[in-house]
Amino acid sequence: MDRQVFQRKMDYMLKTGNNVLSPDEQQEIMVKSIEKLDAKKRMPMRGFHNTVIVIEELAELAQELSKALREKGDINAILEELADVSIGVDYVKEIFDITDKELDYARSIKMMELNNKLITNSESYS
Repeated sequence: MDRQVFQRKMDYMLKTGNNVLSPDEQQEIMVKSIEKLDAKKRMPMRGFHNTVIVIEELAELAQELSKALREKGDINAILEELADVSIGVDYVKEIFDITDKELDYARSIKMMELNNKLITNSESYS
């Protein structure tokens, strides 16, 4: 998306709160996207093309974060790529049939492990 268009829309939404899609509306759009790309591309698995796009979006976020570390970044660029990655997480959940509950549990396990490492002053946080 054109960065200036993104910024104008972001400014408008922050000011007015208008045009925010509900989670159900977002889910409906996502499922349509998966079905449309699957039908068009005839890929070997459901959501193949969308999964490739998610991988690309992860790389774009990494690139924007790298720019920020070199003080050449732009918070709006990071926000846009973070939004793409967030949508990508939802695609992955839809494609691989991962529930919010399963993801919440997995996050909790990871956060408890991180907390344990912080308490014990472990050097490895990954």
